[in-house]
Amino acid sequence: MALNSAAKLNFRYDINALRAIAILGVLLFHYKVPCFSGGFSGVDIFFVISGYLMSRIIINAMNKGNFSFADFYGKRLKRIVPALLGLVLVITLIGFFTYFPDDFQKIEANGTASLLFLSNIYYWAHSGYFDPLSDTNMFLHTWSLSVEWQFYMIYPVALLLLHKIIKKKSVFKFLFIGITLCSVVGSFLLTRHNASASFYFLPSRAWEMMFGGIAFLLEDNFKSFKYRKYVAYLGYFMLLAGLVFLDERLRWPGSFTMLPVFGTFIIITSNYNQFKLLSNNVIQFIGKISYSLYLWHWPVYVIAFYLGFQLSFLTVVCMIIISLGLGFLSYRYIESMQFTNSKRILAGMAVVAGICFVFSFTNLNEILFSRQSIYLSNYNRSHFADRDKQFDHGCCFVNVTYDEDEKFNMASCLKLQPGHQNILLIGDSHAAHFSESFKEQFAKMNVHLIQATSSGCYPLMRKNGAPKCYNMINYLYTNFIPQNSGQIDGVMFSANWYKYKGGYLQLVADFNKTIEYLNRYHIKVIIIGQNEIYKLPYPVILAKELQYDIKLLGKFISAESYAMNDHLITGLPNNYIDIINRIPFTTLSAKNAPYLFDENHFTKYGADLAVQKILADPLAPAFFKPIDRALSPTSSLLNKVTKPGF
Repeated sequence: MALNSAAKLNFRYDINALRAIAILGVLLFHYKVPCFSGGFSGVDIFFVISGYLMSRIIINAMNKGNFSFADFYGKRLKRIVPALLGLVLVITLIGFFTYFPDDFQKIEANGTASLLFLSNIYYWAHSGYFDPLSDTNMFLHTWSLSVEWQFYMIYPVALLLLHKIIKKKSVFKFLFIGITLCSVVGSFLLTRHNASASFYFLPSRAWEMMFGGIAFLLEDNFKSFKYRKYVAYLGYFMLLAGLVFLDERLRWPGSFTMLPVFGTFIIITSNYNQFKLLSNNVIQFIGKISYSLYLWHWPVYVIAFYLGFQLSFLTVVCMIIISLGLGFLSYRYIESMQFTNSKRILAGMAVVAGICFVFSFTNLNEILFSRQSIYLSNYNRSHFADRDKQFDHGCCFVNVTYDEDEKFNMASCLKLQPGHQNILLIGDSHAAHFSESFKEQFAKMNVHLIQATSSGCYPLMRKNGAPKCYNMINYLYTNFIPQNSGQIDGVMFSANWYKYKGGYLQLVADFNKTIEYLNRYHIKVIIIGQNEIYKLPYPVILAKELQYDIKLLGKFISAESYAMNDHLITGLPNNYIDIINRIPFTTLSAKNAPYLFDENHFTKYGADLAVQKILADPLAPAFFKPIDRALSPTSSLLNKVTKPGF
């Protein structure tokens, strides 16, 4: 009894409580529960905990002279892999019978990368502008497991070398802290240069786990600190503030990442376990099952999303209950099992990874679906060349999100044609998808299209998007338009407006500023409206309708896109052309082309319909009416207009 009491006194309730806070934050963030916009920082809490525990295991063993790489890696294998194998097997079984072949192949490719602990690198390499939504990736959350596993592979080797070189503890601590702080600086610099790589890669994440190592090295220094209780209070406050007030628009990892990292760090170093809430059975239970709960909570969301469930209060409650149930079952019947043979786990890992790999490039489940539904579900993937031609990709549309080295062909795309009306189309991919359709229609109207489009690039006088986007927009407003205003008859704006940072009020204000500037040059302006957005790729929804003979489009429509459209109609009545569909229309062309090729981009068929609507709008006749150059201001006077500041 005394032994049990002593063990209970030494138990770190705070570590389990931190796990509970981390997983609840991540779960509520992924389930889009209001007031948890910073729940993603739960992953950073996990990183610090992991770094602390690994440092304690490795350094204590090294100090005793009994550290074993085989023992260390074997225990990590037994702790992490079995539950992950169970998840991948179940998802493979579900996916085989419910997902179309193309989608199933993606699931299995992601599953393979997850089992090989390379998913962070794989997702970074496949994070292009037109890649599928993250909400459809069943194994997206395993990127953090891959980062941790890669850390486990390198960390003991690095510590062993440092331990052999540096014998004095104080010097060891000083050097360890110095390396960690240098890593922090390097991480923040990489985030500024390449945010996607910095988010996913180990070198820019290792410092978070190393902060856990610092916590282990310094915790003895705080044992007698009489204000430990208040330090712990501060740490929990920092974590809760991060969960509530941070949001995913922040650069991450960045300076704000210090909030969850340092909060976790001071909680661990203070080692104050007398808060009654920490030992609460519910908190401790969630902490115990946190790994399995983390594994299962995201697939539950993705499956619900794929089936078309709306994120209502009832849906979220049901998903939480199901996730807790699956997390408990995984913990009870897989995590808690005593695995004694690492070789069997490795063999199982190799077999399941091999199965997933085979499934990732074969259509073994195509016998379950009709030929037409398979054709539609695979439409986006099989029509890359058509899309590139439609967007004028690689010339007048630059996809800097996918390839930062793509060049905008200024000489070709901004070439004016005397004797024609010159209309400038500016925007992101939602402008580019009109390119081919406008050119065909304009050829009949003696109108020449000038196109300046870049992925993720809003065509407004406000710094936004990637550097190349900003440079292009800045050049247009400070050089091209002022110097050629006498030959530019009109400007058309188009973009995916509903994603604009700052919301519709900021968007309307920025529009008015930009329109006012163009009006000084007597350049006419129209704004092509927000098109409808779907929560799954449009061809996949049509394929499901065809396969199961049910109506699904309404279940997957994004209400936010319609709301943004309504706001802009009210806020910009003199320039805004509404193109959103409110009446039934033919969803497939005569050649079986769907209206959209993904969640929000028109196919050529869809763009043709939208351009017809634009040209038929009451604002169109005045916009496309030729300007009498004899009555317009001279170019010398135009060039005296004050240029904008960016």
